[in-house]
Amino acid sequence: KQFEIEDLAVKYTHESAKYIQNKFILILGAGVVAHGLIERALLHQPKAIRIIYRKNKPDLSKFEGLNVSAHQSAELDNILSEADTIFSAVSTSRFILHSTHAPYFKKNSPVLILDVCVPRSVDHLLQEECTNLCIADIEVLKKWYLGELKNLDAIKKVGLEEINNRIGRYEKILDKEWMQEQ
Repeated sequence: KQFEIEDLAVKYTHESAKYIQNKFILILGAGVVAHGLIERALLHQPKAIRIIYRKNKPDLSKFEGLNVSAHQSAELDNILSEADTIFSAVSTSRFILHSTHAPYFKKNSPVLILDVCVPRSVDHLLQEECTNLCIADIEVLKKWYLGELKNLDAIKKVGLEEINNRIGRYEKILDKEWMQEQ
């Protein structure tokens, strides 16, 4: 299976930052990527997932009973105060989260914002106004993933070393089996 951006975003958020299980998740955007984020985040038992949409209310019927709800963009400021983790998956050429939103974020606990948009949809200057925010974007996600791959290379190297250390033993077993077949 090939990784999609939703897979990497949720994997990063869950493994690297521990910001999904029992957390309040906010997803900005209501398209294909947003639905993918919902499906993957639900695997890690979040407290609730809220989706912010601008025009067309998304069909969330397949998530009925799973504490997933949709809210118009006018409700964003009120919902920001509850969010532990925010995924931005919108199609826009402007910042969706910026300095005017600073007063609405949680103040007493860390908030992770993962911006998977190109161009970016979250103004990084927010971190200067809200010191409890951690904003990650595609570049952070890419560096983290490449680090994960390097860890896999290290595991592969150890495995190959073990095989090479025991190759003589393996050859004897194979020779013995080959001789028995003859």
